[in-house]
Amino acid sequence: MPMPKDPPSSPQQHDHGSSVFYTEPPSSSGHTNALAESFFATLKSDLAADRPWPDRAAARAAIFEWIEAWYNIRRLHSSLGYCSPVEYEAALAA
Repeated sequence: MPMPKDPPSSPQQHDHGSSVFYTEPPSSSGHTNALAESFFATLKSDLAADRPWPDRAAARAAIFEWIEAWYNIRRLHSSLGYCSPVEYEAALAA
């Protein structure tokens, strides 16, 4: 399977019929991966750090359970005013 190409490091010109537009490459400011890095840091500290797993399937099941039963439901999110998603949605519905 071929590897995807790296994004260009300079703006690219695209010609679509009569319109020409430019696209910028993805930001290289270091903030583009912050969300993913935060998620994986939390995962490692809460669940996976220095914990032996009997096999890959057990690790996958534990990670799935952690995401679905805690991270997505009860974890406090700064973008939601430090409320859990359940509390935030309940407040919106009220």
